[in-house]
Amino acid sequence: MKNDINNNMIKSIGLIITAIVLLVIIQRAITEKQEVCIDARITDIIETTEQGKKTYKVYIEYETEEGIQEDMIEEYTPDMKENDIISIDCKMENKYDLIEDGLLGTILFMILFWTLGIAGFGKVIYVIRKQKQEEYLKREGDTILAIITHIDCKNPKFIKKNPKKYFIHCHWIDPSNNQEYTFKSKELLFNPARYLQNANALSVKIKKENPKQYFVDTQVLEQLRKKDLEEWDIIFRKFERKEISLEEYTKKRKEIFSEDF
Repeated sequence: MKNDINNNMIKSIGLIITAIVLLVIIQRAITEKQEVCIDARITDIIETTEQGKKTYKVYIEYETEEGIQEDMIEEYTPDMKENDIISIDCKMENKYDLIEDGLLGTILFMILFWTLGIAGFGKVIYVIRKQKQEEYLKREGDTILAIITHIDCKNPKFIKKNPKKYFIHCHWIDPSNNQEYTFKSKELLFNPARYLQNANALSVKIKKENPKQYFVDTQVLEQLRKKDLEEWDIIFRKFERKEISLEEYTKKRKEIFSEDF
């Protein structure tokens, strides 16, 4: 639980930093503005009289990305004449175009950089702290026997070639206060059930003042697994040299590896 809290805290810090950087960039894009106008040429000025009042219609043309555009405006001044160049549609626009000026790419890069960077840095810190805690508990921790409750298997959903990961769950009641504690082993890349058939408990190293700091000792299981793999290597080589039958080879393979699938 404590490790999950630490990981979530690290992720939260990463998201906060990313949000701050993102807000600074967007704020810069929004606040720094400039006046953008379109130059147009007067092509014709038509004078009309309605109820004794003169009105003017000014016809213009201007160029856009879509080509030459024609339009009519009613903003007339006496100094206007044909072929004059005037400015129209003056408005305040963002000085920075997020796509054209590369800011969109910068934002996406910063988000990716901070997310991966913080996650990677947090993972490194977690692994180092975990290793130091294990070394301390192996050296200074009190040894208890915890009852095995079950074996948990996590099967990778997206990468099928990745091996399954197994975790041994145990529980222990502190005789000094009758408080119950649950423990979870580190991940094992083999099914330990084969080596626990005649066992119902595992050694666990705990910090006496705080049993929530613990280390489930799976060294014996790993040694048994190593011995099996060495024996399997001998069997495999014998089979390659045709010193044993396919039946013997298959039997031994199922014996060692069937629990892993």
